[in-house]
Amino acid sequence: MTPCEWQPLSLFQKNNEFSLPDWMMQADSMTATMKLKFGKNFYLKLLSQSKQYLTTSEASLLKMPVSQPVMVRVVEMGGVKPCLWGRAILTEKLLSGETAKPLLQLGEKPLGEVLFQDPTLVRTEFEIAKIFPDQAEARWIQAYSVHWPVTARRSLFYFFKKPLLLTEVFLEEEVLEDE
Repeated sequence: MTPCEWQPLSLFQKNNEFSLPDWMMQADSMTATMKLKFGKNFYLKLLSQSKQYLTTSEASLLKMPVSQPVMVRVVEMGGVKPCLWGRAILTEKLLSGETAKPLLQLGEKPLGEVLFQDPTLVRTEFEIAKIFPDQAEARWIQAYSVHWPVTARRSLFYFFKKPLLLTEVFLEEEVLEDE
């Protein structure tokens, strides 16, 4: 299986026939957006949090070797049904010092509620990919019934100046559209 092709948002918009909704391009917290949209129906489900290896693409972006295990946190979020699948790469730097405790004790708490509390938080430009069923990343969401291709975005956060990679795959794009 081949990996999907990630492109900076500016390049993706220029080179693709796919259009992206405005809400997907906003650098604000997706958690906050979803809580506002779904109200009391909002939920986050922690699917896993364990040591894993990076994909080649993730390793390249983080400038790390693929052979170095990292903590990977996987969640789904939604309202009545799941509409977002998320994968956060928590590097060893993040899991030491003052950033370790809030990240390791997240449980069912959204990552965005912790990240966006950092007044020095920096987020890089989004990279966008369309994931097709024959691509390696499709295995991440094989448990969901989706309309292919699905849109994914990822960006690096510098949480207290330490790198964290967050990938968000949108399972149900239309449920986040304004009514």
